[in-house]
Amino acid sequence: MELDETAPVRGANPPAKVVTALVLMWINAAGAALGSALIRAGMDDAPASGDLLRAQVFLLPVVAFAYAAAATGLHKRKNWARIIGLVLAVIASATALLRLPDIPPGSVLAVIWSAAVFAMLISADARAWCGLAPRVRRAGT
Repeated sequence: MELDETAPVRGANPPAKVVTALVLMWINAAGAALGSALIRAGMDDAPASGDLLRAQVFLLPVVAFAYAAAATGLHKRKNWARIIGLVLAVIASATALLRLPDIPPGSVLAVIWSAAVFAMLISADARAWCGLAPRVRRAGT
């Protein structure tokens, strides 16, 4: 049996890219939960709330839970959590791009933020943290 020296040691601290992804995902979870609460509070004051606002009130807690589950799983070195984080980053980025004409400054920030999460989770450090073997690059044919 050979010892794999590239695999992370159990109990070791996560690499900086993983820590950054964890922090960004927890901030996303808190932001989604807070956003849902703020929208809900604003709906009480509005005489007729739109369907989009109602959908956001129910969808944002689900997104918050998904980010929290992904962050918790990533901390526990689960690859499924890394993949969920990647999917959430792509969805958040696509949603922000769709909203770009309506809210330009916030949408640009959301795209950059989501791209940062995606970049951290796709990195070799994150793959190694989750126990995946490094990618082998093949010579061009």
